[in-house]
Amino acid sequence: MSPFQLSESNINRKPKYRQPGPILFLFFICWFLLHPVKAQEVGPWSLNGYNSLMPQMMWSSMHFDTLSDFERAHQYLLHNRLNIYWTPKGKVTGSLQFRNQVMIGDFTSGVENGFQTDNYYLPLSFYQNFGSEGLISLTADRAWLQYSHKQTEITLGRQRINWGQTFVWNPNDIFNTYNFFDFDYAERPGADALRVVYYTGQTSVAEIAAKLDSGAHVTSAALFRFNYRGKDIQLMSGYYSQPALVNPGNATDADWVTGLGATGDYRGMSIRTEMSYFHPLESSSNKEKLFLFSTGLDATFKNEIFASAEFFYASRIVNTTTANLNNLYNAPLTVKNLAWAKYNLLVQGSYPVTPLLITSLSCMLFTDATITGYFVGPSIDFSILNNLDLALYFQFFRTRQAINPSDLQTITRFVFLRIKWSF
Repeated sequence: MSPFQLSESNINRKPKYRQPGPILFLFFICWFLLHPVKAQEVGPWSLNGYNSLMPQMMWSSMHFDTLSDFERAHQYLLHNRLNIYWTPKGKVTGSLQFRNQVMIGDFTSGVENGFQTDNYYLPLSFYQNFGSEGLISLTADRAWLQYSHKQTEITLGRQRINWGQTFVWNPNDIFNTYNFFDFDYAERPGADALRVVYYTGQTSVAEIAAKLDSGAHVTSAALFRFNYRGKDIQLMSGYYSQPALVNPGNATDADWVTGLGATGDYRGMSIRTEMSYFHPLESSSNKEKLFLFSTGLDATFKNEIFASAEFFYASRIVNTTTANLNNLYNAPLTVKNLAWAKYNLLVQGSYPVTPLLITSLSCMLFTDATITGYFVGPSIDFSILNNLDLALYFQFFRTRQAINPSDLQTITRFVFLRIKWSF
């Protein structure tokens, strides 16, 4: 099978100008405008969220040996988020949060693959496709109850467990990862887990957590974070398991994992570092060790320019698919495959031209023996009203992959225009 055949699994290239996408999209726009939702507080209950509309386009060209191909695709995305909080006066609180989407266009089949590889244990996601060009999804990505007493917090259910210190690649985040390129998911995915937090002091905390994934694989670990001479330091250790990334079937990758993270300050500049080491168990389908390391600098200057740089190293790369960039872009993400290459460098910054207009730029380089490439991502965010924002995002990728008997060269461009109404 050629790399171009594989790419067709993600991008539906059939007729692009006769599909009912724009008409249906306008229908849903009207529906949302006519059924506004407002933030509310009733007793211990509160509700907020946002609606966003986002047309997007993609152009991709590939060259392999004597072959070449060009694809163009587009999609309309309607996104609704509802955050419901329950905060009575007692010791128990809770939250239920929904991520609901309507997708129409050529990306739909690729997105559907993402739902099929959903990593949650609890059946709180639902999707329905309509032909090859329409999909509706309803997902509760937060559903938790929390008990708090003195220095102790116990949280049960679907929640976000943030153990990362750096911004982009987080080797210590073994419970839930996120895709840096998915800028439209600010809340990031969670995990079906039990988490116990005990505050041992004003600047120190001890945590234990355990989660189940969709295959009932258990991951459990403990973390201790403390401050030493102005530096936040954390130590982490536990057991990690997931479906095997290579030839999954019923096989399991299981490892003992230990990690270290630290954040300090030097002359107004933050220095962040994380590292994790995975040692496979005898029963694991994968017998290779894995070391992940990330380190970065970030600072905000007097003119409000924010700048950061981050480096990430992985001792080995295990991608679930290596056919082309489109497949890599949509591949399931775990802490063991955070990047496409062993060596990765990201530089990014943002500048508020006015309080209402913010510009930003991200540039990434990645390379090893099998893939070399770069990414450029400028964006503009304009605040029209207090609760209404308009944003334009551009993503440009160029890669060269070593695939016998030649190199596969790919250039892919994405353009996103998003209008977002918060309530």
